[in-house]
Amino acid sequence: MMTLTWTNVVSAANAVVHANYGRTLNLVQKVWFASTYVLSKLWYVAQVLPPPKDSVERLQSLVAGWLWAGSFLGVPFRLICAPRSAGGLGLLHPYWKAQSLFIGRWLACLIVQDSGSFAGTILGVAGGQVATQCCQKSVA
Repeated sequence: MMTLTWTNVVSAANAVVHANYGRTLNLVQKVWFASTYVLSKLWYVAQVLPPPKDSVERLQSLVAGWLWAGSFLGVPFRLICAPRSAGGLGLLHPYWKAQSLFIGRWLACLIVQDSGSFAGTILGVAGGQVATQCCQKSVA
């Protein structure tokens, strides 16, 4: 199930990139567009499911290829994600942003939970299972 979901996220991002490949945007506009539209589904799904490393690498490759219009310039992705004040483009790093969204969601649920179910929730997440019952109280 999780692989199918992340395959859908990568496919959706690929469709957005290909639909907008011919637009004439400068690098700053492309970074904004990538964060807002290309990676938006990643941000949404990452709140519930942690992304596999290969899916994030495919998204990074897709975004980097689109930013440089398919030409190979050898700019490391970490430099693209560096703050503009440090010479980067200020793109949010997909892996770290997704991890922070996932962890933030579960931490918020744990804070709301009573202390009796804290250990069970941690064991469910650590065992690779998504403990969907965690946020039932906060959603209801």
